[in-house]
Amino acid sequence: HGELIEVAFEVLNPAKKQTAVVPLASTDTIPPTAVYSAQVVWNEGSKKWRGDLPPNKAQGEIFGASLVYRWTQVEVEEQNAVAGQKNLLTFSLASNALLLQGGAITISGLSGTAEDDNQNLEIIGTVGGAPFADVGVFSNNLGTLIFTLDFDVPVGTAFA
Repeated sequence: HGELIEVAFEVLNPAKKQTAVVPLASTDTIPPTAVYSAQVVWNEGSKKWRGDLPPNKAQGEIFGASLVYRWTQVEVEEQNAVAGQKNLLTFSLASNALLLQGGAITISGLSGTAEDDNQNLEIIGTVGGAPFADVGVFSNNLGTLIFTLDFDVPVGTAFA
């Protein structure tokens, strides 16, 4: 496993109860991957996410003569599930890919929030334990948050 990347941002919860959604995380090189809450998903007695498939099945096709870039760990935590109130979402990510400055990370599947579109949604987090602040583009209609990396994130670096 690589080190952890954590990204947190606040959105407005739906005004009334709705069916829960499963958000996705992706980059230019890592395909969209479901991000599950550690409080809901258990795997072999641990609250750590290990992918939609068992690790031996989630590596991609064999004999392709190339590395499959993927998230090696993805997890989400929400701070407040009360309808109509602000909710701090914290995504924890680690990958087996070098994420380059200028590359984008997309969090999708955020449908149903009451948050308005925001071209400058505040993001706080850590990379390799070092804090950072940034802004991202949040689209309510698309249910996505996209932000551009202002720094390289080496393979195995914690991003939270």
